[in-house]
Amino acid sequence: MISKVIIESGFIKIYDEQGQLTAESRALNKTVAVHGTDFYIVYNPDNNSIESRTASGRLIAEIPKENKIITGIIENTLIVRDGIFIDSYDHNLNKLYTNNSNAAFKKLNGQTFAELRESLSRHLNKINELKKVMISSGQYEYLAELSKVTNQIGQLINDIKD
Repeated sequence: MISKVIIESGFIKIYDEQGQLTAESRALNKTVAVHGTDFYIVYNPDNNSIESRTASGRLIAEIPKENKIITGIIENTLIVRDGIFIDSYDHNLNKLYTNNSNAAFKKLNGQTFAELRESLSRHLNKINELKKVMISSGQYEYLAELSKVTNQIGQLINDIKD
């Protein structure tokens, strides 16, 4: 079971529940988005795709990223915001459910809301830290796009307030 997935020294490192390194693979521009107990999700900017990978790092499936924002994994189901829609995917990236945000939110319980808000807030904080580093090092190329993403995540956090 996966307990932690990080990128360190150019490698994606996967750890089990005892904190032992179980697998690693080259990151090659990829960023880790979220992980479940048996799989993790990465964004691959080289082909603008979302990849699902096993605990050993083997590619399970990939889908085009397009305008999707990964919000988290709840009960081993990937939750993605795509415009005003909330989509859910299994570990093979087969779409399980899609609906308008408001209708999808009505199906979630309070604990799920709290987990989703917490996950989104963590992602927002990481992106804001990245923006600060980019500004301090003079890397302005993607700041406008990152600002759009942070605005969308902020809107989603506001949408799911109790």
